[in-house]
Amino acid sequence: MIAPPIALASFAAASLSGASKSATELEAFRFGRIACFLPFLFIYKPGLLPVGSWLHIGYVFASSLIR
Repeated sequence: MIAPPIALASFAAASLSGASKSATELEAFRFGRIACFLPFLFIYKPGLLPVGSWLHIGYVFASSLIR
């Protein structure tokens, strides 16, 4: 609903607020892009989900902050 080709939700929000449709669309995409990458992050680094030993979870969390 917030991706730039269609962005129906951001068009509705722009019309309600009286803001520019393209600016609202790009801002919504900027805020929502992490929702696209979050499932892949949990697949590639399952230690970010608090499952497993505390040592492994701490290591993955610290390495994610450093990179």
